[in-house]
Amino acid sequence: MAAKSPKNVQATAPEQTANLPVPFEEITEAKAVELGPLLYTEPGALKPYLDHIKASVNEVPDLTTTKGRDRIASLAASVSRSKGVVEKPCRAYLKHLKAVVKPIEQNIKEFVDECDALRDKTREPLTKWEEEQKAILARLKAKVDYFGEEYQSMLENMPSNLHERADFIKAVLDDIKAEPVGDDFESMKEAGEAAKADVISKMTLAYQAAIIESDNQRKADAQAEQERLAREKQIAEEAAAKAKADAEAAAQAKIDAANAAAQKAIDDAAAEQRQREQQAQQDAANKLRAVQLINQLNSFSMQINEAQDSKAMQQLVSSVSEFNIPDDLGQEFSQVLSAYDVVYCASYAKLGAMLRADEETKKALQVKEEADRKAANVEHRRAINKAIMKQLITLGASEELSKAIITAAVNGELGAMTINY
Repeated sequence: MAAKSPKNVQATAPEQTANLPVPFEEITEAKAVELGPLLYTEPGALKPYLDHIKASVNEVPDLTTTKGRDRIASLAASVSRSKGVVEKPCRAYLKHLKAVVKPIEQNIKEFVDECDALRDKTREPLTKWEEEQKAILARLKAKVDYFGEEYQSMLENMPSNLHERADFIKAVLDDIKAEPVGDDFESMKEAGEAAKADVISKMTLAYQAAIIESDNQRKADAQAEQERLAREKQIAEEAAAKAKADAEAAAQAKIDAANAAAQKAIDDAAAEQRQREQQAQQDAANKLRAVQLINQLNSFSMQINEAQDSKAMQQLVSSVSEFNIPDDLGQEFSQVLSAYDVVYCASYAKLGAMLRADEETKKALQVKEEADRKAANVEHRRAINKAIMKQLITLGASEELSKAIITAAVNGELGAMTINY
């Protein structure tokens, strides 16, 4: 049964219940077969029950209170119970209907199966006759198709050699002509004769075309053979002419080679002489350049010895580092390089010694300046202390007390009282 409706629904609920086809309390599984046609077979028969259930839950409880939430759960449960009251008898009615329908389905199935079997048995002689006719027709059609198949096979297996093609077609054509179209073709004798005649016509045309192609090919082969022989003759004549020209050229080449060898010997001797003369000139020039470079390096050595301060020495080191020794001095290069190494090492050695001396002088100056600063500070503090002691004595303190006060102030023993030097 559905849950009780709120006050605004209770007034309409009895009227709705009275309008139901069957009251809720009378719908049971025991009455399923009796109530089934009334409640479940007509479209819309259950709509009054659905409307009644909707009306019974037509309220909006307060979701913020425990009572309201319990009421919502109760309303939902009442819908499930009302649904079960209507659904369970319907399921029972469906089960009853299936039990009733099953024998009916079995009876009609047996009836239909027997009728189908009787139909097939009654038609069996006609079916066998039709199948025999189909087999006869297929056999006769195969005999008719034989001619077309032979023609197609001939096309597929046609030799590529044109001279063999005509003989191949002639052999197949003779076989086709020899194939009889007799009474064994039965009703398709006329079709067989037509197929044979059509294939013979096609093969005859193919045979004639093959003969023409073969003749044309023979002519082309003969022409090609003539051209081949002419080419071979031309090649032989050209080879003979080339051999003669090659022999003459070889003889002339030997003469030319001998003349060239003799001229080369003369030219090589002259070139060697020129090379010796040029080398002698180059060696002399290199020696002169080497002497000039060594003189420049000696000048650097004198300047290094005369340098008095590190700044001038750094400029000399930079000039020595930028000194360029040409790569084309030949044998004189190593001599100039050795002189350069001596000057280079000497310049860097003296620069290093000067920089170290400058650093030591700088450190000594810094030490002296620090000592002077400390001495001046001591004198300054002593003067201030004397002035303070003088003031303290004026105020009545003894000399010993004044010294003690100043010492305590200096050592930070008088709290906030300090001396600002």
